[in-house]
Amino acid sequence: MGKTNFDVVQANLFLGGSLLTQGNVYFVNPRLGNDSHSGKSPITGSNRFDGPMKTVLAAYNKCTAGQNDIVVLLAAGNSSSTTTDYQSATITWAKNNTHLIGVGADPMVSQRQRIAQLSTATGVTSLLNVTGNACKFQNIAFYHGVNDATSIGPAVLVSGERNVFENCHIAGMGHATMVGAGGTSLKLDGGSENVFRKCVIGLDTVARDNSAEGEIWLDGAATRNVFEDCLIA
Repeated sequence: MGKTNFDVVQANLFLGGSLLTQGNVYFVNPRLGNDSHSGKSPITGSNRFDGPMKTVLAAYNKCTAGQNDIVVLLAAGNSSSTTTDYQSATITWAKNNTHLIGVGADPMVSQRQRIAQLSTATGVTSLLNVTGNACKFQNIAFYHGVNDATSIGPAVLVSGERNVFENCHIAGMGHATMVGAGGTSLKLDGGSENVFRKCVIGLDTVARDNSAEGEIWLDGAATRNVFEDCLIA
């Protein structure tokens, strides 16, 4: 199935009318989607082959670097259990100019278009590892919190450059077992010239007494990063 006018309209809605994408748009609905679908339509039931996918990773795997492909994560309810894409391993976002956009009410805190660690998964030291460049993440909640000391690490790890996070909630150390050396919400490891705009970083539901790095950890000559209108919890 080729690119349609629907794809172009949707892409411009999310990226802005001044940026016409040459890429594809893939929709993800964690509650109603299926990874056997093409992801080309957000509508479930109309065409079982073109409906939304279930996981962000499956949609990301369809993307091509360098052409502004977009993965759209759809809120599918209000409870976290029905609208979260649960991960059993780290998503490595390595494709340049590939974007993840959430669709929902877009509050600053705990957006329902959400990525979190599966409660039974172990050793997931980051939900998202951004090694690519010039990618945009917007209106997404990242919640890293399970009872597993082997999952200590940043909720989001960024080593790429010129990426933009806008209206995202990046919450690490969501369980007491994950508070300790290496535990943090956001780590920039050599990543430079990234922008965090209107983001909430951290949470206030778990004590941070044993955290060595705090909510934001800048390492490896991470320079010229911008934090604009952000709330550090």
